[in-house]
Amino acid sequence: MNPTIMLSDITAVTDPVDVVEQVLAYLYRPGGERSVEASGACRYLDSHGNRCAVGCLLTKDQCRESEMTNADTVFLRYNHNDMPDDRFDDWQQLLMVLQTIHDRGCNWGDDGFAPLNDVHEELTRASAFYARAFYARHNSFSRAA
Repeated sequence: MNPTIMLSDITAVTDPVDVVEQVLAYLYRPGGERSVEASGACRYLDSHGNRCAVGCLLTKDQCRESEMTNADTVFLRYNHNDMPDDRFDDWQQLLMVLQTIHDRGCNWGDDGFAPLNDVHEELTRASAFYARAFYARHNSFSRAA
């Protein structure tokens, strides 16, 4: 896994599994907390330095310049002109799934990120883009999802 994938460089990433692994490693980090503001709304970067699933792919300046409205706002700004529409749609869908996993309060416990369901299973169901790469990397299926 490349631990320094940034959203602004995502057009060069060929395997979405690398991005998923980086985001999940960030969410599962020891002592990690959900990135939220006082009202409970998720933020790319909160006042305690925690980042959301998309926020961990952004610089601090990129986090600060964007309000947390939806997962595709920053992604659109940094990448849409650099890739074909079908590839952009794949990345957008994958990042939205990761963001949804972060945003769900039920995935967070007293000790940090603790999803009730298997995150890879949820990603596989929700994002064909991720599933194709995951199964190709792990040779789990002979056919893409």
